[in-house]
Amino acid sequence: MHAFPAPPMSPPAQLAPAESDWKAAVDAALRDPCLRSATVGIVVRRVPLGEILLSRNADRALIPASNQKLATAAAALALLGPDHRHRTRVVGAPGAVWLVGDGDPTVTTTDLGRLARSTAERLPRGARIVVHADESVFEPDHLGAAWQWDDEVYGFSAPFGGLVRDRSTATVTVRPGPAGTRARIDFPRGAGLLEGTVTCVPGTEARIVVSRDHSTQGTVVSGTLGTDAGTWTSEFAVVDPARWALAGFVDALRSEGVDAEEGCVCAAPSTATPVADHLSEPLSRRIREFLMPSDNLFGECLLRTLGRGSFGQGTAGAGAIQVRRWCEERGLPLAGVHIADGSGLSMHDSLTSDFVAALLLDRASDPAFVGAFPTAGKDGTMRSRLAGTFGEGRVVAKTGTLSVASSLSGYVRTRAGETVVFSLLMNQFDRSSGSRAARAVQDRVVLALLEIPPVRSSRRQSERSIR
Repeated sequence: MHAFPAPPMSPPAQLAPAESDWKAAVDAALRDPCLRSATVGIVVRRVPLGEILLSRNADRALIPASNQKLATAAAALALLGPDHRHRTRVVGAPGAVWLVGDGDPTVTTTDLGRLARSTAERLPRGARIVVHADESVFEPDHLGAAWQWDDEVYGFSAPFGGLVRDRSTATVTVRPGPAGTRARIDFPRGAGLLEGTVTCVPGTEARIVVSRDHSTQGTVVSGTLGTDAGTWTSEFAVVDPARWALAGFVDALRSEGVDAEEGCVCAAPSTATPVADHLSEPLSRRIREFLMPSDNLFGECLLRTLGRGSFGQGTAGAGAIQVRRWCEERGLPLAGVHIADGSGLSMHDSLTSDFVAALLLDRASDPAFVGAFPTAGKDGTMRSRLAGTFGEGRVVAKTGTLSVASSLSGYVRTRAGETVVFSLLMNQFDRSSGSRAARAVQDRVVLALLEIPPVRSSRRQSERSIR
């Protein structure tokens, strides 16, 4: 876990411009033509007392994109606790076993292999076992509210559930043959293939599309592949996360010599006895796997885990109630805040820059939370941002991108050695150049924040915490 960059031993405060200079630089950046028709909210506050240094449209309810993950992560660390672990179990009854999910978003094929090995050691030799999957810990709503239907095949929109494997993603491989023949398609078992028709043509081009047939909820691989194109691969979202996990567990059992038959997705009987289990890493370690790459499936599983822990309901609605209650208890401004999912993929989400900045200020002393942020120019979704500038290594921030929204919020260690939090939410920017122009504006704003002058000693005595 990375630590926030330490301030310089002798802060060169004399190099910082006047207060009006950095604010003028922010305002100039926000006048960029790409924001002519946009709504932009920005709040900057000093840590730890919370002095508001800059506020523009602070109370505007805006689509936050992946900045929604900040509320999910903060509430999960506080309510579930940094030591919280998910437990995936195997339970048995005569002639059958169930792979029982606990909503762990981090279960891998390797983890299922270890579970299969432990299970095989407990089973009678030569016995034929029917293997089922139990995902009942969550309601079976595998996609979030107002997610884009045409994104369902992509890994970032992978279906979540009480039982998942490898982030609900798989890889399809297509190999060319002679011209005029069908290419060989290797599609993982249990991932939901409906049809694969890729025709081999002369040349080196690959024009292959992986799509979702919504009438059957199957995955279609189609197109053409050049005979000299070589092997083509692509990652995609599976159709049914529990079926995908079940297939992986059955394959692992068979590799251990178990005569395993794949059964159904159904709840295990209450009389089933424990066979084996797998514990995840503590949440304090795994939270980086959530914020660093901006993992949407992780956010949905966390939100539903919050709901189940308090209401016994593994639903987004129950989780959202818990997040709001916690935010209210912390005194965070909730006007304009709507929580539709845990990841920010939903077009129904809304936050204000006032809320996000207050949340960051409130959590500034939580090392597990702050330590999970990507660092500018170094890692995660900030790896290429501010690289080679004074901001490299001095800014940790959470990005967010949708077709209609771009956001950036986090912590800045200024040139003077002080820390400020900021939240910058942008909706309906000019999309002619994608979100690149919006991100460039965000970087200009952050570079200006690096030049915020230090608080004067007389003001230190008069500041009061503003939550």
